[in-house]
Amino acid sequence: MTVSIVQLLGGLSYATTLFLMAAGLTLIFGVTRIVNFAHGSFFMLGALFTAHWVTDWFPAWGESAPLYLLAIILGAACAGIAGAAAEYLLLRRMVGAPELYQLVATFGLTLAMHDAMQWSFGPDEVFAPRFPGLKGAVQIGDEFFPVYQLAMIALGPLVWLGLHLLLRRTLFGQRLRAATQDRHMLAALGVNPKPLMLGAVVLGCALAGLAGALQLPREPAHLQMDMNVIVETFVVVVTGGLGSIGGAFVAALLIGMVHAFGISVFPQATLVLVFLTMAVVLVFRPQGLFGLLAGAQDAVREPAQKFRGLGRRALATPVAAAALVALAGLGWWGGPYWQTLAADALILMIFGISLQAMMALGGWRPCLALPWCAARACTWPCCRWRSRR
Repeated sequence: MTVSIVQLLGGLSYATTLFLMAAGLTLIFGVTRIVNFAHGSFFMLGALFTAHWVTDWFPAWGESAPLYLLAIILGAACAGIAGAAAEYLLLRRMVGAPELYQLVATFGLTLAMHDAMQWSFGPDEVFAPRFPGLKGAVQIGDEFFPVYQLAMIALGPLVWLGLHLLLRRTLFGQRLRAATQDRHMLAALGVNPKPLMLGAVVLGCALAGLAGALQLPREPAHLQMDMNVIVETFVVVVTGGLGSIGGAFVAALLIGMVHAFGISVFPQATLVLVFLTMAVVLVFRPQGLFGLLAGAQDAVREPAQKFRGLGRRALATPVAAAALVALAGLGWWGGPYWQTLAADALILMIFGISLQAMMALGGWRPCLALPWCAARACTWPCCRWRSRR
């Protein structure tokens, strides 16, 4: 029984981290309609900035509770400032683009931020000191549970209450909710949506940076933190329902429990259990636990993207193919370095073509029939579809 209580408390502590991440991602998606795959990078930025601040730059801050708390706030602020730069330079230009383009663009932002943080902070792990005043543990039967994680458990509902009051009781929060429901109508009423988008992104990224900074007493800061947390964050957002802060809170509790007890039951399949939980929820609630019912909000569907070649001219494709073969030949005769570079380029080209083919929702599709399938009288399904076009 004691072990179960300790595992329960550990799951609740981890749920707070998941909720902070999911709440920030939900705010960004609700206002901008952008699937921000780079959200984990802001989590890592807050952790690395705070860890270096209290370890390398100002070690005295790690010995004082108020200064350590201020360092955590500075880490969240650093992530928020980076989010503002990302919104101005990239995210606002992706509004209205298909979701897969947004994922690719924000994944590129993840790679860029990873390299920038590696250059700024170095590749090594950073072990930050424990939070002053919360270094002990409470005894539960024969087991001990850290006091700091108890404080993390209490922080989750407080953040939820703060976000609830912000969205319900303030003018900024009411406009954020209005932008979530109908951004174009809000603009027609004279409210500029750009500052709202910027504020939502800054707040969401600051929550991610706060989650990363608060994670320091539990684990060291390193350059793999972003990918480790972003997967389960997406699971929480989808399970709770897109656009629902309350759903994110309940889903974070659920996934935290699955994560805590799954380690003891199936230690090698914890991530599988997390996705299985999401699948079970979506079978019975396709919109998530607290998501809107299908058709409850008017979703603007993107136009079908056609899969096209290089151009309509007859010589465009052969010339491009000949140039590609020539460049590959030069790479082959240039030595091992250029051979490796040419091979990587060809692999990326094949991957890009396959991705573009999957993104073609309503355009050209390759035909597997014989050459005479181009005739209008062909009975193959692809040609019947093409004749209707």
